[in-house]
Amino acid sequence: MVNRFIKILRDMSINEFLIMLSIKPEYSKKIFSMEKTIELRKRLPKYLSKYVLVYESSPTKKIVGVFEIKRVIIKSINGLRQYSKKAKVTRTFISSYYKGKNKGIAFEIRKVFEFEQKIPLEILRSDNLNPPQDFRYVNKGQITSILEGWK
Repeated sequence: MVNRFIKILRDMSINEFLIMLSIKPEYSKKIFSMEKTIELRKRLPKYLSKYVLVYESSPTKKIVGVFEIKRVIIKSINGLRQYSKKAKVTRTFISSYYKGKNKGIAFEIRKVFEFEQKIPLEILRSDNLNPPQDFRYVNKGQITSILEGWK
């Protein structure tokens, strides 16, 4: 899958970037099995990308793959509850997660690319790429270089 994704990266324009999200292992596994097709977020990145790098948080601490965004959903918290099954969370979780917010964000997932070789935190840091608390932008050249060196 890394090779397939590197080909996609090469076809992207030089100025394009990806978004890296930090996702808990339990949810990451469900994303890559396509059980979970909605990823909930509290805030929308200012700039959107078609692709999202998935950094699996502790204890894994690795980039495990990429998903392609089908669409971005912005709704009231009540409106987001309808996606609880696709997000693999309860309606109560959604209420708690978005407590104090009027609206929430959901990324609908079109396609996934799970990497056979996961990219560990040490490799990311050696290229000055620190994992996000929530999200961060990663330029195409930086992630292409890391993937080509790691495959």
